[in-house]
Amino acid sequence: MPFVRQSFPGSSALAGAEYNSDSRVLTITFKGGGQSYTYLDVPPDTWEQLVSADSPGTFWRNSIKDQFG
Repeated sequence: MPFVRQSFPGSSALAGAEYNSDSRVLTITFKGGGQSYTYLDVPPDTWEQLVSADSPGTFWRNSIKDQFG
């Protein structure tokens, strides 16, 4: 499935994310205003780690935020 969405109801920082495995584009939407950021060339395993993380916000900060343009 090339396009998937995930919500993070238990996260204090992230509202949700969308990922396209064909284009490897990840868009993350934040709580508290709903601002979204897009990250390019994100590998599928990074997406899988994000959606399975105990703390998606921490995973985003440590593994996505500064690694993907």
